[in-house]
Amino acid sequence: LQSSFELAKVGALFYVVNQYMFDVTICAGPSMYPAINPVGDVVLTNKWAAYRGNYKVGDIVVCANPVAADQRVCKRIAGLEGDTVMVDKGFEQRPFRIPRNHLWLEGDNKAHSFDSRAYGPVPSQLVQGKVLCRVWPLSRIGLIR
Repeated sequence: LQSSFELAKVGALFYVVNQYMFDVTICAGPSMYPAINPVGDVVLTNKWAAYRGNYKVGDIVVCANPVAADQRVCKRIAGLEGDTVMVDKGFEQRPFRIPRNHLWLEGDNKAHSFDSRAYGPVPSQLVQGKVLCRVWPLSRIGLIR
């Protein structure tokens, strides 16, 4: 009975940590190359940062895809609410002010990224976690810049 209770406590702790604090996810595709390998890197994300809205320009986040809800994207924050970003409009660039409770997300590999430049600002509620580090492959384990 004692070991069953201990196992239940460990299970409950694991659930809380996985549900509310940290997650492991695969980021793949060419949009974040060279920071993230196009064939996929496994990253540790901080879910608590998403709950608190604790991010800054330059952070990499995982969020629900704003145009395909059953998919997730991994992008870098290029602007926060209230910031002004330059948006291509034909042959010119125009300033765009990011609305309240939204983020501007862009891939590092601009030529191969479908991001806010295509679909506009992303509601911050779609962010699922801030990327902390790469955990796989082991040869590339560590912080992602």
